[in-house]
Amino acid sequence: DQPTKVQAVINLTHAYAHQLQTDPALRACVRLAVEQSSLRGPAAAPYQQASGTVRELLAKAKEQGELLPGIDPVEAAEMINGTFTGVQV
Repeated sequence: DQPTKVQAVINLTHAYAHQLQTDPALRACVRLAVEQSSLRGPAAAPYQQASGTVRELLAKAKEQGELLPGIDPVEAAEMINGTFTGVQV
């Protein structure tokens, strides 16, 4: 458990980015989710879990005073999640 929650979010995004480059199974999962959303509309479930994890970490970061005033953890989590999953989802 990372004491600073903003650092935990950074570590999470770095690990995910690395896995996207090195793990063919993860790349396949992401591709299938994106292709599925293009056929039937957005498949929200896979992205809600990821966004929820980041949202929880950012909410704790806000409680600990790690975020600048005016930063909304929900909006920030959606933005961070969108950078990896794409805003089309």
